[in-house]
Amino acid sequence: MNPIDIKAELRKAGYTQTDVAQLLNCTPQTVWNVISRRDRSRRVEEKIAELIDRPLWEVWPDSYPQAPKE
Repeated sequence: MNPIDIKAELRKAGYTQTDVAQLLNCTPQTVWNVISRRDRSRRVEEKIAELIDRPLWEVWPDSYPQAPKE
């Protein structure tokens, strides 16, 4: 997903970057850096994926390989 899509999905789920930052006790800039791929944080990536109800590999396909199909 691109950063605009991630932000839109967060909004649809009722969250802002500030909300995510507060949940994780970090700064909104840290959240934005992860969303925009300027930085990586598994903790932030996992929380965003959880909040938008998507698997990590779908949100960040370059960083997490898709789970094998059973």
